[in-house]
Amino acid sequence: MTRKILIIAMFLMAGAIVKADPIPLSLDVHITNPGDDDIPRDNSKPRTPVLAPSVYQDGNTLYLYSGCTGATLRLLDEDEEVGYSVEITDEMDEICIPSTFVGTYRLEIVRGAFTFYCEIEL
Repeated sequence: MTRKILIIAMFLMAGAIVKADPIPLSLDVHITNPGDDDIPRDNSKPRTPVLAPSVYQDGNTLYLYSGCTGATLRLLDEDEEVGYSVEITDEMDEICIPSTFVGTYRLEIVRGAFTFYCEIEL
């Protein structure tokens, strides 16, 4: 009996030590076009692709690795209502979303004319 308890305790301790790695989020992009008069055009220069932010999720924690500084992070519910919004500063490397947010949300990272988005499960 003592041996069984010892084996169970070892499995429980091993489970507490092993933690899953955060999951990378695959972000799509939408470009807001403010109008041709608002954007100066110079067709002589080649355009470079926009780098998407690098964001990982572990439960209700989002880890911000790159491309997020100066952007706004928003969570939209199924009715497209903004339920959570935060400005991302240089000092921020993670965001803990309150545990009251449960279900599927649209995560948006708005940086200038670019909105990077995906669905996340909380």
